[in-house]
Amino acid sequence: MDHAPVQQQLGALFRRQPRDWLRVDFHYWGPINENDERFEKIKTAVLEKRVLSFSYASYNGVTERRVKPVLLYFKGSAWYLQAFCLMRREFRTFKISRVSRLALTDEHLDAIRDCGAAGFVSDGSGSFFEKP
Repeated sequence: MDHAPVQQQLGALFRRQPRDWLRVDFHYWGPINENDERFEKIKTAVLEKRVLSFSYASYNGVTERRVKPVLLYFKGSAWYLQAFCLMRREFRTFKISRVSRLALTDEHLDAIRDCGAAGFVSDGSGSFFEKP
């Protein structure tokens, strides 16, 4: 991944070029192969509009999920997947580091139209709200 554009933007923000005092690395600290594979599967699902299935570890325990992916985003120090959860029947935000046993299904969907996401917007906090 080319981090130069991010470093250029940070340099402009701090009015100083980030040559030796700032580094940007979006990789996880954990095993690189596992995280890269997980990220690639999710990216493929979002771009190809394919249903994903996975185990998700939340504060309440582990649940099996099937989702219609909408988008990936990076916030703070972590990657998230925003998707329509078929189990909960609503939009949810999933922290990618809590996803395991991830599988791409052969089920292709237009996630936005099929989920009704056109009527929703994200406020950037990870939540979806109905458009006024």
